[in-house]
Formats: sequence, structure tokens, C-alpha cells
Amino acid sequence: AARSLLGEYRGRVVWSSALARADFTHLALLDDIATQLGRADLRTLKPEEKEAAARALVAERPALVVLDNYETIAADARRLIEAWFAGAQCSALFTSRTGVAETYSIPVSAMSREEAEEFLGRLVEQMPDAQIFSAEVRRRVHETAEANPFVMQWVAAQIGAAQEPGEVFTELAEGEGDAAQRVFGRSFNLPQLGDDGRAALLALSLFAPGATREALTEAAGFGDERKRLNEAVKNLYALWLIKALDQNRRLAVEGLTRSLAAARLSKDERAGEFRQRFVAYFLRHAEAHEQPTPEDYDLLEAEKDNLLSAIDVASGLNEWESVMRLTTVLARINGFLHLRGYWDVAIKCNYLAVDASHFTGNELDAAVYSHRIGILQFGLGLYDEARQSNEEALAIYRRLNSEGNVAVALHELGRLAQDSGERDEARRLYGESLEITKRLGNQSGIASTTSQLGIVHYDLGEFAESKAKHEESLAIRRKIGDQQGIAVDLYWLAMLAELKGNKVEAARLFREALSIFEKLHSPYTDVARQSLERVEGEAD
Repeated sequence: AARSLLGEYRGRVVWSSALARADFTHLALLDDIATQLGRADLRTLKPEEKEAAARALVAERPALVVLDNYETIAADARRLIEAWFAGAQCSALFTSRTGVAETYSIPVSAMSREEAEEFLGRLVEQMPDAQIFSAEVRRRVHETAEANPFVMQWVAAQIGAAQEPGEVFTELAEGEGDAAQRVFGRSFNLPQLGDDGRAALLALSLFAPGATREALTEAAGFGDERKRLNEAVKNLYALWLIKALDQNRRLAVEGLTRSLAAARLSKDERAGEFRQRFVAYFLRHAEAHEQPTPEDYDLLEAEKDNLLSAIDVASGLNEWESVMRLTTVLARINGFLHLRGYWDVAIKCNYLAVDASHFTGNELDAAVYSHRIGILQFGLGLYDEARQSNEEALAIYRRLNSEGNVAVALHELGRLAQDSGERDEARRLYGESLEITKRLGNQSGIASTTSQLGIVHYDLGEFAESKAKHEESLAIRRKIGDQQGIAVDLYWLAMLAELKGNKVEAARLFREALSIFEKLHSPYTDVARQSLERVEGEAD
């Protein structure tokens, strides 16, 4: 339905699936809408602002938002999602195995005999021996599968794999469970699938939305023997148990197949081994691409859902060290999730890392992760929560005599005071932080706090002092190579140049800042672009 409506909505169709996405929230839906409609910058907005901006975005031109697997979402999240849609001017389509209040329900019934005939006809055309599928065999496929298209594929594949139709139907009739369980179970246990095929299928149920061949080879336990995976994939394809994505570079199990494979994995005595290999692969992938470059972050983006799943899986295995290492790479401040705008996800990861720190008895790590939560909460406009998180972290830092962290917590509390209009308090906190960072020789910390003081001066109308602070910070950041910080200082120097009426200089500085933000895929890209367009427009 979504594909058929692409033309009608001129490509403005959003597909958001809650399947295999732990703790899917209304903010995750809004992030999908923003990303797929070309406004990834909206991901960094505060919740209320994001809700309003997403409503405005879908109202610009006709849009359709499809939310798949709705019944897997927690009740509290469903209420927020339904409240958002109630005020949104767009078309919406939910797929759900349970009813959704105040919607028009369209029951999707089982295939009719005529539809099944058409569907089976297409399947049979792909079989090496199509003549075996007589009208009677097709009728029995339809009945045995209870008109479920997934199950019909599996039955047809079993017959197509040189199986005598009568034997297939007899064995399936003797199995336990509903049609899907009986047919899937027989496919899973077929000798031609082999142990490697079964291992690959079980491992693949951990990946969402899919797996690269390299990742699947490791998770399935094949080591570096790619030939084993290729043979397993060939057998899985023959039984229509997997799907290829991205020109066969990625593999996936979908829908009913995923559910049944995941259920098999949960009962398999080797489940822990599959999960450990899954976590190990993505921990290595994350740490190999933790540098703040567009290339590395693009590679993390491509595996975002699998990386987040790895944190959840590691937590379930009590692999606390892996939880903390993955969170450190993905959810640190100015790290991948932060710069790409997935702030609510980063908060969730850091909360898991706080729990992991407590389990390992590391109080300092717990404070660091709580501190990050405070910074992210501040960015989302959750000021009371942010102040509490930062003050709790500061108390631990002081107790442990961790001066560097004390300075960072003071800096963050200064930002909270500054944003609340308490500029004298902000200056005091920044001054205390700067005194510590200078004593420790922490150049990055000196630059960051100096830059924030420059913004305080700007807000107070002390423009000469503001310029001096930003120039001081910029010089340090250029020396240490802090690209994000360089862009921020350039942006504020451009604002100061614009205030003085120097449009040419302002445009040059905005352009330089924009170039860096674009390379980093920073959420501040659009703000810099709009500022540049404003200055250039005024110059004309």
C-alpha cells in the first residue's frame, strides 16, 4: 500500500517500523519523520519543539506516515503517538495485530482461493520443476498454510527442494502448533538446510534490519570461513527463509520468519554464544570507527540499530564492560549519537551504562555517565532533570577528588545557569571551572569554557570582550584540532561581525563554519546555513 501511494504523495511517504527496536517511543517516530522527509536537523530539538516542527513538516505538502508493527510498542508510548497524530495534518497508516482506538480499521483477511492461486503461480514460476505443482498440490499448499503467504512460500519451497508433495503434507499435518510453527519447524529441521544454515538463521534473528555478510559470518560462529556462510545462504534462499538487501550485500529475516527464528534462538542452548559473538562484532566495529570523521560516523550510522541492539544484548548477558565501552563510543558528548541528533537514544544508552557501572562497583564511571545524561537533558530542554543529574555527578566528583570532572560538571552547571538567565551565577561557575582546567593544563576544557564566557559577554552586550574570548578559544581549538569547537567559535565570530555591519567578513566566517558542520553532519548545519543566507541576502 505504501509503495503504491508513493506517486500520489510525490515521494513524501515515511515508513517507521517498531519491530526489533527496543523501547520505541514517539520521539523515535518523530526522528524517522524528520530524517525521511529531509529534515534530520529537527532530531536535536526539545521534545515539545520537535513535536511542533514535525507537525509543520508533514503539513507542508500531503504526506503519509506508515507505522509498522504498532502492537509491539509500549502502552505509554502508544498514547503519546496517538496524541501527536490527533493534531497532525497528514495521512497515517498503522499495521497492528490489535485494534487502535479512534482509527478506521481495515482487516487484512487471509488470501482468497483466487489470490492464493495467483500468488502460488508466481512462486511456481521460480521453481526448477514447476510441473509438480498441479492444481491439487496448489490447493493443498493453500489449505496447509492456512492462506498465509509467508507459510505458502515455505511449503512451496519444501516441495520445490526435491520433496514428494504427499510426504510434505503428511509430515506437516503431524506437527505441533499452528500452520506457521509447523511449516517453519519442518523447514528449520530439513537435512538440506544443514547445521550452518540453521546457525546462520538463528544468528540473523539478532540483526535489525539486516546484517552484512562479514557480521553474519562472525555471529553465526563461522570464524573467517566465508564459504560456509555462502553455502548456508544458498540453502536459506532455496527455502525462502531469508531476504537480500542492498544488492545482496546485506541479509535479513523479516516478519513471521524473524519472530519464529528469534523464538527458536531463545530456546537454543547456544543462544548465549550467538549473542556474545554479536556483541563482540559490534563492539569492535564501534571502536574501529569512533573517530569524529564523516566517514566513520557514516559507517556507524549504517549499523545504528544493530549497535544499539548490541548494547541491549550485552546488558541482558550481564556483560557490563561491553555496555560501558559501546556507550562510551556511541553516546559520549560530541560523539556519534549526539552529533547526529539521536539525543533521546543517547540518554537511554547512558542510563544503561550507569546501571553497568553500579554492577561493576565503579562509582566514578557512574558519575561520568550521569553527567552525560545531564548534558543531553539540557540539550533537550529538560532543565530540572539536567540540573539534578549534574549536581549528583558533581557531588561524586568532589568526593573522589576528580578535579578534571569537577571542572566539566561546573562548566555544565554554568551553561544551565546561563540558559536560565542567571548570568552572574554562570560567570561564577565558569570561572571556577576555568581555574581548574588551567591548573590542569586541559586545553580542550580551557577552550570550551572560554568560548561559553564569550557567549555570556555576547548576551550582556559586551561585544569586544565576547570577540576576545572567542578568538582565544578558536586559537586553542585550531591547535588541538577540535573541528566541532572551531566551527562553533567561527559561528559566534561571524555573529559579532554581522553586528558590526561587516557583512563580507560575517559571510566568510559563516561559510567556513558551515563547511565544517556539513562535513561533520552536525545538527547545527541548518542554523549556520540560514545565517549565511541571511547575511548574503542583506549584502545584496
